[in-house]
Amino acid sequence: MPARDDNGKPLSGAAKRKRAKAQAAAVQKDEAKRKTTKPVSGGLRFEDLPEPALQDPAYHVAWWNQVLMVCADQVIRDEIMPLEKKLKFLSDFAAKAGMLRDKAAEQEKIKKILAEQKDQRAAIGLEDVSKLDTPRISRPPR
Repeated sequence: MPARDDNGKPLSGAAKRKRAKAQAAAVQKDEAKRKTTKPVSGGLRFEDLPEPALQDPAYHVAWWNQVLMVCADQVIRDEIMPLEKKLKFLSDFAAKAGMLRDKAAEQEKIKKILAEQKDQRAAIGLEDVSKLDTPRISRPPR
């Protein structure tokens, strides 16, 4: 949908450039103000996130869910960001979290069940053969 002025007419190229320049100046002003203000104490921080387990794809869904929650918390606690921007970001985060929520809960349940099964197998004396070194058998010549 094209950008329109107060009368409903589409904006000219010069008006669009002027609007973009004003928006960029506002963003720079907000960033400068954000750097000078003291960060809000409490809440979730990116530094508190666990490292992503690169070798465990089942963990990625839950990790991304945690990242989204930290992002949402940061947006909520930001005192400089205008309400309209906060609402846009939070609605985007909510949509993405909704897509990940069920999968993240499912992955957590799977991990819990597998851990219980591992304990049960160890209790009855079964060994995990996936970690045993098996001898390599060379191929017979043709």
